[in-house]
Amino acid sequence: MPSPALRDPDWETLDILGERWHIQYNPKLFLPTREHDYDWWHDNYDGPGDRRCGNAASREECLEQILDYLEDGV
Repeated sequence: MPSPALRDPDWETLDILGERWHIQYNPKLFLPTREHDYDWWHDNYDGPGDRRCGNAASREECLEQILDYLEDGV
């Protein structure tokens, strides 16, 4: 079976970064809005205080947040 990175267009979108970034559709059914349905993170995420993770309403917003993080001079 192919890895999720080969099947999931969310993962393929991130190949352009040359990093180990991931986006996953993960609806939070307990929340009344869809603002946080996509999660993003880096393979080297170290826990609280590490800004290499977040969530957003869409893949595009996740990618924008990742690019903003990278532009901040990581």
